[in-house]
Amino acid sequence: MLAAAGLLAWALLVFRSWRLLARIEKGHQLCTTGPFRLVRHPIYLAFTLLALGTLLWVPTVLVLVGVVLVALTGDLRARAEERLLCDVFGDEYRVYQRRVARALPGVY
Repeated sequence: MLAAAGLLAWALLVFRSWRLLARIEKGHQLCTTGPFRLVRHPIYLAFTLLALGTLLWVPTVLVLVGVVLVALTGDLRARAEERLLCDVFGDEYRVYQRRVARALPGVY
């Protein structure tokens, strides 16, 4: 699990897909295909699932705290990104929000 987490972090760093602050680049288009047709924030879901897997592998209080922090951070980032996406894409994003769950289909 830790090797997978390291690989994921490395890939995101190399490909610059992850940014500290949400921003829209010129020519950016709203992505609603692939995993984004199932959930609006599949990357944050993946991080949370990876953290949960780590907790199953290493069931300690410290790892549990890490899981909570990963989930909360992902949710806060998702909310910040959604405000920006609503500002930039307007009704197109609002329709997408109503149609697709934030992180768990049918739940959240």
